[in-house]
Amino acid sequence: MKKYYRRDKKIFITSRGFRKMLVERGVPDEKIVYLPNWCDEAVENEGVGSDEGNVVVPELPSGFVVMFAGNLGEAQNLENVLNAAQLCQEYPDIHFVFVGEGRKKQWMEDYVEAEGLSGTVHLVGRYPASAMMRFFEKASVLLVSLNDSLVFNMTLPAKVQSYMAASKPILGVLKGEGAEIIAEAECGWSVDPNDPKAIAEKILSLAKLPERELERLGNNGYAYYKEHFTKEICMEILDREISNNSVNN
Repeated sequence: MKKYYRRDKKIFITSRGFRKMLVERGVPDEKIVYLPNWCDEAVENEGVGSDEGNVVVPELPSGFVVMFAGNLGEAQNLENVLNAAQLCQEYPDIHFVFVGEGRKKQWMEDYVEAEGLSGTVHLVGRYPASAMMRFFEKASVLLVSLNDSLVFNMTLPAKVQSYMAASKPILGVLKGEGAEIIAEAECGWSVDPNDPKAIAEKILSLAKLPERELERLGNNGYAYYKEHFTKEICMEILDREISNNSVNN
């Protein structure tokens, strides 16, 4: 990697958290360019003009809906999220909805059955990106979670951009860059990913917030997305860096 760092003209990072690591490895700061992910066009445009746009979205429970969309894998800290769901079990109006597939899905299904959580935890399976906005519309808050580790704390999960584009408040069960972006955008809250009790308490407190406060935070996220994360903005960054490098050469 050091050979590539020395040779390359520019190094693009999708999360600001990687800058410090690269500088510590001897990469000059001026070589590093922040080029974040943008929202999947299929998500943002809701599948307009495609067959996927006609996908039927299932009925979801009414009440306060905490929704997670994406890979159900080892990195997503799903054990602590479901532990928090168990702590919220006595509140039948609070529902956890998981949209997606992954290595942890079978474990999650087994956990839900063993703990009697089928009334409040719902695993609806995988749907195309073009259907995500219709799912997000039914959420009260959108959940992003990661394990507490050095590499994940430096990472901004790409789903944050999609969540912001949906104008929904975000609950971050993570540390580091993801939590910092949520705070900077003033679009939600973050909680210690190692503490299921704290996660549950935060969800219970959010369920008591007035709808106008949730809308305000969702609008803040959308404004931040339009300022920092659209494809047009990211392509302008890439084009500028390529053009500058061509002129300098």
